[in-house]
This record gives sequence, C-alpha cells and structure tokens, in this order.
Amino acid sequence: MRDLSAPDFVSNQGWTCALEEGAGRSSRWHYLNSGRYLVTAGMPRGGRPEENLRQLEEWSLQRGQSPIIFGCETADLPHLAEWQVREIGRQPLFAAGPVFEPTLRGPEQPDKHREMRRQARRALKKDVFLEEVSAAEFWECQSRGCLDDLFEARWQRQPLAEFSFLVELHLAHGQAHRRYFLLRAGEIEKPIGLGILVAGRRGWLLEHQLLLNSAPNGSGELLLCSLLKTHLEEGEFLSLGITPLFRGLVEDRSQSEYPSILGFLPTSVCTALLAAWEPLYGFRRLLDYREKLEPDAWETVYWAHRRGSPAAILWAVLEVFARGSLPRFALASIAKIFVKLALKIPGRVLRRLNAFFSWSLCLWIPILWNLDGELIFGYAQAPKIWAVYDVLLAVGFFAHRWELDTISRQHRWIGPVLFGMVLADSSLSLIQTLIVHQGWPTHPFLGVFLLGLNAAPLVAAFFLLICLGRRGPRFLSTWREYAKN
Repeated sequence: MRDLSAPDFVSNQGWTCALEEGAGRSSRWHYLNSGRYLVTAGMPRGGRPEENLRQLEEWSLQRGQSPIIFGCETADLPHLAEWQVREIGRQPLFAAGPVFEPTLRGPEQPDKHREMRRQARRALKKDVFLEEVSAAEFWECQSRGCLDDLFEARWQRQPLAEFSFLVELHLAHGQAHRRYFLLRAGEIEKPIGLGILVAGRRGWLLEHQLLLNSAPNGSGELLLCSLLKTHLEEGEFLSLGITPLFRGLVEDRSQSEYPSILGFLPTSVCTALLAAWEPLYGFRRLLDYREKLEPDAWETVYWAHRRGSPAAILWAVLEVFARGSLPRFALASIAKIFVKLALKIPGRVLRRLNAFFSWSLCLWIPILWNLDGELIFGYAQAPKIWAVYDVLLAVGFFAHRWELDTISRQHRWIGPVLFGMVLADSSLSLIQTLIVHQGWPTHPFLGVFLLGLNAAPLVAAFFLLICLGRRGPRFLSTWREYAKN
C-alpha cells in the first residue's frame, strides 16, 4: 500500500538516492553540497510547507550556504512566491486505466495510445510479460548476477560517465519505498528488462527503466502498458520523470510566468548548446520518444532559489549531477569513451585476428610436415611432432572463434588453455631460432622472415590475453571502473 502522505514525484526520490539527509526541528530534506549552494531533491517535508522552507533556509544559512530546491512541482508554487523560480523541463504523465490493455484492437479500440498498444502487442507475440517482485526477490536476483546484462546495456548506451543525484541507479537505498518489476521473455531465466517505481501523492514515478538491446521490439511499451493497466489503480498517475529543456527543444514561444533554466542566454546560443549536447545526452531523442507515447498531460517541473545569478545556479546544479566536480566528470567521460572503444575490440577486430591465426596455421602445418631431413632440437621427427601440435593449436583457435561468436560462458577454459599452448609454441620457436642461427640471422630477408615467424605466436598470445574474461585485460577493467565511478 502506497503512502498517501508521501511527497510528490520528485521529492520522494530522495529516499532512493545516495543523498545526505538534513533536519530542522520538524522538517527533513535530502540534499547534496555544491560549494556555497545546497541542492535539495524536491521540496522539504515534515510539517507545513511554509515552515519546512523556513527551517531549510535557516539551516542552510547556519552552514554558510544558500539552498536550491531542485524539482518543485506545480502544487509547490504557491509556497514559493518569495523565491526565484525557473522551469527545468516537463514530465509526461499517464493516467492508469483499461485503455492501456495491449490486446485492445479493431475499429472499436480507443484512438488514444493506439500506437503504444500496437507496439506492446509485438512484444506479447514473443511471450514477453511483466511480473512484480518483492524487494527481497529483486535483491536476490541482483546478487545472483541476473541483472548484470541490464546494467551493462545501460552503461553502454550512456555516452557520458555515471550521473549522481536523482538519476543514479542506487539499489541499496530506499528499498521500502520502491516497487520492483521484471520483464521476462518465455522461459528465459534472466530478465530482459526492469522497472522501478517510487510512490508519490498522486501516483508513481518510473524511477528507472532498463532494457536489453536484444529485447523484442515493443518491450518498453509493454512494460508501460502492463504497469498502467494491471499494476496501478485506475486514475493514478504514472510519471516518466523530467524531460529536461522541454521549452528550448520545442521552441515554445508562449509567454510563461517562469523563465526556463537557459532563458538568460540568447536564443542563438541556446540553440547551439542544445545541438552540441545532443550527442552527449540525447535531450531531443528522449523528448521524441516520450511524445510518441502520447502522454495524458505534460506537467512543468521547476527549481527555486533565494539568491545567485542564473549561471551560478546552473553551475551548482550541474556539479551535483556530476558527482561534485565538473572537471572530474569530464575526465571520467573521456576515460569511458576510450574504454568503450577498447571493449569493442573483442566484437570486431579480435574475430578477424582469430581467423588470421587459424588460417595461417593451416598454411604452416603442411610446411612443417614436409620438412624431411630438417633437424629441430636435434631430432628428425620434431617437425612432424610440431605439425601435430600446430593442428591442435588450429583446432583451439577455431573453437575459440566459436566461443567469441556465441559468447558462451560454458567453455571459458578454451581461452586459458590456448593461451598456454601459444606461449609454449612461441618460446620453442624463439629457442630454436637462437640455436640454429646463434643469434640474429645474417641474411636480411631471412632475418625479417624469422622475426615475423617468431613474433606471430607472441601477437597471438597477446590476442588471447585480451580475450580472456571477455572484457579485456586488467588495465581495461581498472579504467572501466574509473569511468563508471
């Protein structure tokens, strides 16, 4: 049963993020510091709104800071008459009801949300369904690694480093204030998507929605339809969260009592900034997707502050989303870009390298087999033994290529075994070269040929080292964690 006395959509998110909690005599609020500013997650709660605001301001002044209330909603505005208010963006709201039944079709079906239902039916045909699980079940699923692929897909889709504040995915906080939903496909054990709801006075906020890249078409729409038709009470609102910079994106020229957060900039500068930011965050892509869902209403979301220029307030808010430091966030984002490029190697370059080593061995094996009379380590039969060894190597490379293609976790022994065999092969080749030629060969052409011959197994060993674990060598994992944190 949801708490009807809980604050509205944005304010109640404070329970589920890694924020600090402050308290006056009867009021409470969640916040992050940004130097001389203190940024709260929505309105403070506890007593009467006017008393909450007064205690927040007194508490902030005692700390030498000025408060910024991020995420005020329409019902909060009468209490903020003496504050400076700016529009952040707008949140799409959906009123739960039978109109979201995805099986509705035919000429008698309502026109509203027709496209959403049509897309949801595409996922239904693939046996996709949504189930609600308890916090304990969700946590157990996460601890078994069933959600790892979802978190990985989320990390891959976001170009920038991980954000903080109200958009962070922090499963260890606010479990009692959330509802958990897993999107499944048929008998597959691992979920293909998840949704996390946070309660508000008028309904629920879809705090997080994650989908696998391989999820069937319409899975996102089916998740929304199932929530609005089956899991929420009729008439309750579901918010998808803030759509930032709404007015700038739709070029809303209507007169508004409250300016937008970029309203202090010239229109040409604002337009240029939105175009530059689009590849990094995708403001317009987010708006276009949500508009296609045909929300029942778009409700404005604001921030409010007592003092400070619009540019200073914007900088302070960006800092809390950037985990306290914009320069550090920029460095982490650059690190993530390089890590993502490196992580693409197993999917593209490594398969080609594997094919090269596999087929080169197939060409080298007949040469070794037919080296009659050539003594290797003093034995006439050594070339044929070595040729048989290389046959095993070739089989190993072909098997490893199959492992890369299928991304199977059941044959991960192939990589380490093959790595050891390649190291042994390259070591023996180098020793044989030194024994036969007593160092560097005097003939230039022969020297280059033998250098390449002995370098190939070493390159193959490095290739296998990158492949081990599927996510690159240890230094890539270290930089990956830096890019995440």
